[in-house]
Order: sequence, then structure tokens, then C-alpha cells
Amino acid sequence: MERDFIDLFEFQTRLKQGIESLFPKRLWLRAEVSAVKARSGGHCYLELSQSDGSGLVAKASAIIWSSRFRFISPYFESVTGSPLKEGMTVLVEVQVNYSQLYGLSLIINDIDPEYSLGQKEKERQMTIERLRKEGLMDLQKELCLPALPYDLAVISAED
Repeated sequence: MERDFIDLFEFQTRLKQGIESLFPKRLWLRAEVSAVKARSGGHCYLELSQSDGSGLVAKASAIIWSSRFRFISPYFESVTGSPLKEGMTVLVEVQVNYSQLYGLSLIINDIDPEYSLGQKEKERQMTIERLRKEGLMDLQKELCLPALPYDLAVISAED
């Protein structure tokens, strides 16, 4: 009984050609960082994801090669005030890559720190508004401090 078939490498090669022809140029992509692993060799491996009300709807692996990460990381941190970490929403410039051995990955060429900074400020404003609505914003003003402390602790070196 004869069957038509192709081998795995040919199959993967066709996938690579098809996927990479759909996205021949770099594109900007918005996603949440769900995992970050900076390796000693300088490369940074990320897992990007997207969720909606029902939960996780998309996930992809991404790589920032060391030659780019050594510039992207300090610049991102200087603008946003924090390093790239899990839970952040980022706007990344990616090149779609498909490897016959490793599958689909996104090669990150750049990150827009202004976008992440805007998202952090938006979250901050939402938190402040929620605290105001719940009546918690000025709650500490109702507290009275004692005139003098009852206990005093001194912590110092032996010398």
C-alpha cells in the first residue's frame, strides 16, 4: 500500500518558508511579559502572553540577543525606573523566526519603554481611583500618633 508522505525536515522547512513569508519585515507587537530569563552569555529569553477575561489566549517565545540586550536593558530601566520583569505590558519590535529544530520564536530588536511607562502610570491612576472610591485614600489621616513612644529599641554594632 503506497502512501504519499514528506519527511519531518521538509515539513518544517515548508512551515518556515510559509510563516516567514507572511511576516517578512519587523513588526511592533504588544504583549505581557510572563517570564524573563537573562542568561550569563548575555542573551535574554522571554515568554510573551496575552490574556482576556477568560484567561490565557496566546503565548510565544521571544529572544533578545546579547548584542541588542546590552543596549536595550539599561535604556529600558533608565526610562521606566525598573528592569524588564514579569507582569509588564510591553511594545516590542520583533522579527518572526521559525526554526526546524526549535519552532516559532520572536527575535526582539527593540522595546519602546515609553509605552511601558504609560501603562505603569495608567495602572497607578486606576489604583488611586479605586482607593478613593473605597474610601481608603485618606484613612491614615484619621489615625492619631501617641505623644511619646512607649518602647524604644537601639540596634547597633558592638563597638
